[in-house]
Amino acid sequence: MGSTSQLSFERIARPANTSFLHVPFTSAAPAIQAVLSSQVDAMVLPAGAAAAMARDGGTRVLAVASPERLPLLPDVPTLAELGLPLSLGLWQAVYVPVRTPAPIIAQLNGALRQAMQAPGFGEMVRAQGARPEPGTPEELATFERRERQVWGATVRELNIRLE
Repeated sequence: MGSTSQLSFERIARPANTSFLHVPFTSAAPAIQAVLSSQVDAMVLPAGAAAAMARDGGTRVLAVASPERLPLLPDVPTLAELGLPLSLGLWQAVYVPVRTPAPIIAQLNGALRQAMQAPGFGEMVRAQGARPEPGTPEELATFERRERQVWGATVRELNIRLE
């Protein structure tokens, strides 16, 4: 309950004026097996995993939840192209303890930004269906506030409780 997959389906269901039955799994692996064996009809996965499943021929990727098509899945439309103006991208960030001095944070951020621009890094990330988006700690804080508002509204509206 409360997984990214469940919340993503709930956010897709609203503007599509439909509903989905949430089938909880302990992790992605059994959920993937359930899709491959036709025990469940669909799931939301990171693009790299979805592309690998489709490449093996057992599934078909219906849409990507990014603002634009992904180089990894160039023939797969976005949700927006299908009439659902949503972007549900997963993201990752690097965190440090709260009391980390500002100069250390700036140094780490600079090193991470530099690493993200290294030859081969962008291609590796894009091959997994992601985009490198280096930013500042302040940009991350602003982004997180927006994400908490949007996803939090879904959780509150549906009264979802973690189990």
